Amino acid sequence: MEIQKYYRKWGTRDCPISLTHFHAGMTKIPYHWHPEMEILYVKEGQLNYLVEEQPVFLSTGDILILMPEQAHQIANYSPDVDVRRLTFSLDGLELPDYHVFQKEFVQPLRNGLLAVPQVLRSDHPAHKQIYQILVELHTPPVYTPGYRVFFYGSVVYLCALLRPWCEKKADILPEIHIKNATVHKAIMYLHNQYAKPVTLNIVAKRVHLNPCYLSTLIKQETGMTFLQYLTKVRIEAATYLLRRDDLSMSEVAEKAGFGSESMFFRRFKQTMGMTPKEYQKQNKNV
Repeated sequence: MEIQKYYRKWGTRDCPISLTHFHAGMTKIPYHWHPEMEILYVKEGQLNYLVEEQPVFLSTGDILILMPEQAHQIANYSPDVDVRRLTFSLDGLELPDYHVFQKEFVQPLRNGLLAVPQVLRSDHPAHKQIYQILVELHTPPVYTPGYRVFFYGSVVYLCALLRPWCEKKADILPEIHIKNATVHKAIMYLHNQYAKPVTLNIVAKRVHLNPCYLSTLIKQETGMTFLQYLTKVRIEAATYLLRRDDLSMSEVAEKAGFGSESMFFRRFKQTMGMTPKEYQKQNKNV
């Protein structure tokens, strides 16, 4: 609930989804970024966007998709410009960690395993349906019974339409075959949240079990302790990240959830038998 309370102030009443628009004459928004994902469509006119300092030209009917924390700004626009925005938090949707939407879209997207197409032109196969959803979201029966379900359902459906057109970079969210449903939920939480500070107590509270009992169940199901399994998940994430060209060792350590570079180096060598730098040298761009 804390997540929803945080995002609620950015969105509509009681709903962590923001619907806004930009038109000629409005004060320009400075170069900025935010933790929410943003999708906008040009209802009319033309404009130039700066996304991570790269120009993107948009005209009537085009759709621009901005990822969380991606810096952006409207550079200039035509006098008749009319742009509608949908801004929403993936976390704010608060779907369960084991939900297929979380597993196949939210977590891979957050962890850099999916690349969403940045611009959808009118000839893109998903354009027509997504454009229609965006139009409907800006003209809903607001504050009538069920409007929150309408918003939530529309956003999830929109993301589902995007999913087939995302570029899959890697897969470190494997199929988990564990008989105990509660342990399965706990394990999926580790695969989803490994980049954050995760403790046995946090996971136990999440699945409503005593920490010691959960630890015993995880050992029975996986043959590993809680910490061993969490380390395994983080190492798997690190091996993928190390094959990328654009990340430093400190960034890999942070994104894989190790907290510090020294801890990352120590755990990696214990597990892999080599340092992260040695692994990176042998597996670059593999």
